Amino acid sequence: MHISVLPQDPRPSGWYAISPEPPPVRRLAGSQKADYVVVGAGFTGVAAARRLGELAPNSRVVLIEAQRAGMGASGRNSGFIIDVPHNADAAGDAGEANRRMLRLNRFAIGWLQELVEKHQIRLYSG
Repeated sequence: MHISVLPQDPRPSGWYAISPEPPPVRRLAGSQKADYVVVGAGFTGVAAARRLGELAPNSRVVLIEAQRAGMGASGRNSGFIIDVPHNADAAGDAGEANRRMLRLNRFAIGWLQELVEKHQIRLYSG
């Protein structure tokens, strides 16, 4: 199969604009076989491919992206992950739902921090 139309963004995300030049693109060539194919390398695609790698370490997981990893919608937020719900000062059931969301978000951020340390992921520091 040959894909001839790829997504286009009007300009690079802020994250890509301030980051060092990325390494050359690695393209798949020829016929490929995989146990799992994940389409899209945003937050969700990368997380799914990583989890598949953990659950099936002897499987071939192929992650494909039309642009660069994290360059689409996931990159347009400049890579920030925040804990604050949108309607933080709501009352009643909405307030309780926001408090639960805040706890979940803080748990997720802590888990991401553990993964960064465990895998020695370098963070961009300007």
